[in-house]
Amino acid sequence: EAVAALLLPQLIFDSFISALSFGVEGALCPLGCALRMASTVGGPRHIDHTKPLKAKNSLLFDVLMGGSAATAACVFTNPMEVVKTRLQLQGEMQTKGTGKQVYTGLFDCAGKIVRNEGVFAIQKGLVPGAMYQMVMNGVRL
Repeated sequence: EAVAALLLPQLIFDSFISALSFGVEGALCPLGCALRMASTVGGPRHIDHTKPLKAKNSLLFDVLMGGSAATAACVFTNPMEVVKTRLQLQGEMQTKGTGKQVYTGLFDCAGKIVRNEGVFAIQKGLVPGAMYQMVMNGVRL
């Protein structure tokens, strides 16, 4: 117990440094390795957590997972794209002298879109955006 109490701060520090270097998996690996080494019968075994694990997935699985991740991100970023586009178009129309100022800012624009056009209007263009993300990032990732 005394040895464990002395090693615990070092283990926490090592996990923090590993998280910076190798992400969450790297952060948890020193702790898992220490627990495995402490509980292993027949001698300690250490797993090298500096080398990435190699998973063998099919190409179709990789394309679908990459595309799905990008499509899910598109659901959250699309409302910001809608608001940005409306504000840009308003600015272009004002410089040409043909438009009036409808929106005063980011939150005003989002609120007016939802109030005047409905909740789903903030997601206009989601289907083409999601299709684009599925194809482009599914193939790329």
